[in-house]
Amino acid sequence: MNGSKLVIFDLEELYANHLMDYISDKKGMPFQTVVFTRKLEMLEYLANNSVDILLIEATQMCEEITKFDIGKIILLSDGSILSEYIGYDSIFKFKSAENIVREVLDYFVDLRKDYSPLSTSSAKAEVIGVYSPVGRCGKTSYALALGQVLAEEYKSLYINLEDYASFEELTDINCPSDLSDLMYYFKQNPEMIAIKLQAIVRTVNNLDYVAPIFYAKDLRDIETPEWIKLIDSIARAESYEKIIVDIGTMLGDIESMLEYCDTVFLPTTKDYLSVRKVETFKTILDRGGKKQLLDKLIEVQLPSVDEMNEFSAEVLEVSKLGEFAKEQIRKVERSRIEH
Repeated sequence: MNGSKLVIFDLEELYANHLMDYISDKKGMPFQTVVFTRKLEMLEYLANNSVDILLIEATQMCEEITKFDIGKIILLSDGSILSEYIGYDSIFKFKSAENIVREVLDYFVDLRKDYSPLSTSSAKAEVIGVYSPVGRCGKTSYALALGQVLAEEYKSLYINLEDYASFEELTDINCPSDLSDLMYYFKQNPEMIAIKLQAIVRTVNNLDYVAPIFYAKDLRDIETPEWIKLIDSIARAESYEKIIVDIGTMLGDIESMLEYCDTVFLPTTKDYLSVRKVETFKTILDRGGKKQLLDKLIEVQLPSVDEMNEFSAEVLEVSKLGEFAKEQIRKVERSRIEH
């Protein structure tokens, strides 16, 4: 944890402890968190400890606090701040704990650019690719359903590498930061990527996801090796056990991304043209000497669109498609046990 400290001070004990409990339950927080509900105790602690961030109820801010060794003071405001402290950064205190922590993490990564995780583990999350040469086969719905099913048991992250993903309509969540922001930050400060990731992820049915790139040109302009480096860095940060990568046709080097993945699901449908496209794709891989890649492909024939009943990311897990994804996971697990 590199000795980093977050201090929370609020007179409302229930509120302060709720925020503390939320942070304690989140894996991979970059700081030790200390909570105070009595001002004298908090002042005594600040007098004897260096603190990275002080998250303090706005009405309790005072001149004495500015004299202590504090990297960043953030006011927890109910909408009103004393005029002498109007220049301080603030967070609306009645936001969800998730959004408050997300903003705190954003401040932290800007404050502690020298931060470096101490973990030396060689452990790596399993990276599961979902790709199909067949268009309009329900690939993204399947990838999301797969992710939600995995998230029932594993800490899982969904990454969409498609153009025109229309994710806000699918999840009904407005995301101010997307995958291009994460990539930009990764290029500037790769050591902090796990912390920045926690500041921008959203969650649907326990599945964390990063909002896809809005402008398709941004996706095309980033080389595939850069995407692989980003995903690999996340996979080795110990924040996730499973990473689902929804791979679109606009990615520059699809084969390299598929080779990087540990497992690749290849959704298709039963119609003649879809079958032929998949056969052609496999033939190209075979002639290109990609036998190892062929061995990791798991072809899945999806139900028809009507049968899938796909209409919202929130219900995919319990839809027919979700049940289908569960069965595919069971088959993979049985196959691994047998081998």
